[in-house]
Amino acid sequence: MSRCRHSPDAPSSPPCPEGWTWFWSEPFRLFFPWGLIVGVTGAALWPLFYTTGNPATTAIAHPLLMTLGWGGAFIIGFLGTAGPRMIGAEPLSKSEVRILWLLHAAGVVACLQGHIATAGMLLGGALVMLLVLFAARFAKRKDMPPPGFVIAFMGLLSGITGTAMVATGLDVQWGAWSFRLARLLMFEAFLLLPILGVGGFLLPRILGLPSRQSLPDSINPSPQWLKMALGYALLGALLIASFFLEASEQIVAAMVLRIALALMIWNADLPGLWTQRVTGTQAWMIRLGLAALPISWAARAFFPGGLLQRIALEHLLFISGFGVIMLGVASRVVDGHSGNRADAKGTSKILRWIFWLATLAMLTRVTAGFLPKIMVSHHNYAALTWVILSGLWLYGFGKKLATADPEA
Repeated sequence: MSRCRHSPDAPSSPPCPEGWTWFWSEPFRLFFPWGLIVGVTGAALWPLFYTTGNPATTAIAHPLLMTLGWGGAFIIGFLGTAGPRMIGAEPLSKSEVRILWLLHAAGVVACLQGHIATAGMLLGGALVMLLVLFAARFAKRKDMPPPGFVIAFMGLLSGITGTAMVATGLDVQWGAWSFRLARLLMFEAFLLLPILGVGGFLLPRILGLPSRQSLPDSINPSPQWLKMALGYALLGALLIASFFLEASEQIVAAMVLRIALALMIWNADLPGLWTQRVTGTQAWMIRLGLAALPISWAARAFFPGGLLQRIALEHLLFISGFGVIMLGVASRVVDGHSGNRADAKGTSKILRWIFWLATLAMLTRVTAGFLPKIMVSHHNYAALTWVILSGLWLYGFGKKLATADPEA
C-alpha cells in the first residue's frame, strides 16, 4: 500500500529497520504514555495537597505539569515523529529520543520538588533540542514541510520564551505583567499554536475535509509555499500579540482577537468544519474539542468574575479544548502507526467514554471555582476523573503503542 510521505500515518523515511529501532524512530511511542503519567501526576497534586499539604503543589506546579509536562510530551512525541517524515529526512535516533526524554523527565522531577526555575530550564531545554534536531534535518531535507508548520514552530518558541523567563527570573522583572505573560506563553500559546498550525494540515485528513496545504514535493520553497507561510507567520504573530494584550489585562480585546484569528485559520484550512458530516469517533471528538476553544475564550471575555472564577473557566479551554483535541489526534496517530487504520474511522466506545469523562472533569473543575463550599471535593473529583480517563486511553491504545506498523 502506497502512502504519501506527508500523511500522518506514513512510514518513516527511510522505512524502519529490523528490531526495536522502529520504536525509537517514532518518539510518540515513548512520549504519549509518558505524557499520561505526567498528567496523572499533575492532576494528583490537588488531592495530595488537601490531604498532606505537599509543598510541591504551588500555583505554578500543577499548570506546568499539565501543559509543558502532559501537553509537552504529546507535542514532542508528535512533532518528533512527524517533523522528519514531513521533509523526507532521517527519523530521530535512539540516543536523541532518550536525551529528549531525560530532559523532559528531569524537568518534571524538578517541578515536583518545587524547583520551578530549574524545571522551566529543563522543559524548555527539551523544546530547544527538538528544534535543533529538526533544523539539522531540515538542512538535508527532500521536501518542504507544510506551510502551516510555521505557526507550530512559533508555538515552540513561545514555550521556550516563557520557560526562559521563569528560569532567569525575567517573569517577575516587570511585575504582574511579565509574570502573566510568561505563563500565558508557556501554558497556552505553547499548546494553541501547534494545534492551529499542524491542524490545518493534519485535521482535514482526519475529518475528511479538503486540504489546501498538500503542495507538490519540492526541496526549495515555491512561491505558493512562501505566500502561505508568510500568511501563517502573520497570523501566528497576531495570536502571540493577543497574549500580550491579555497580560496587559485587556481581556475582551485579547479574546475577541483570538477568536477572530482562529476562525480565519479554520475558514481557510478546514472548509466545512462545522457543516460537513464527519466519520468516526475520533473526528467527532476532535471537532467538539475545536468548538470548545472559541467558547472558552468567549466565556473568559464576557463572564464577570474574580481570579478563582477566571482560573476555573480556563479549564474549559485546557480540558475540553486542548485535552480532548490532543487525545483525539494521539489516537489517530497510534492507529495509523500500528496497522489499525480502519479503527480510526470507526466508532470507539472507549473514546466516547473518554470524551464524556473529560466533559465531567471540566464541569466539576469549573464549578469548584464558583462554589467555594464544594471547592475541595470538586478539585478531588476532577483529578480522579482525569486519572480514570487517562487509564482508559492507555487501556485502549497501550498495546497498539508497542505494535510496529506491518506496512512500514
